Amino acid sequence: MRALVTTLEAEKDRLSGELEKLRQEMDRQRAEREQLGATLHDMENENRRFVERFAALQTQNANLANLYVAGFRLHGSLDPAEVATVIQEIVANLIGCEEMALFELNDPRKACA
Repeated sequence: MRALVTTLEAEKDRLSGELEKLRQEMDRQRAEREQLGATLHDMENENRRFVERFAALQTQNANLANLYVAGFRLHGSLDPAEVATVIQEIVANLIGCEEMALFELNDPRKACA
């Protein structure tokens, strides 16, 4: 009977040791999961900032493309009415103003008309 008690106590000690190792492993994995969660949160924030920056760059790129096209049209025209139309488009698209005044200098009188 004493041999059986001794064997059971040894088995109990072995199982207690294994249980302690498993608890330590569980704590380590819990800490690792929390660290990964924090890293994921940081990456999501960084991704959000990149998306916002990309959208701003797309808008700026579109504005530059519009300016290039308008400048190309402006330099390609000698007709005053076409130049006025292009200037109106530039002001409307890039500045955002729908109403504007465009004055032409009358050379002989040195006055704006």
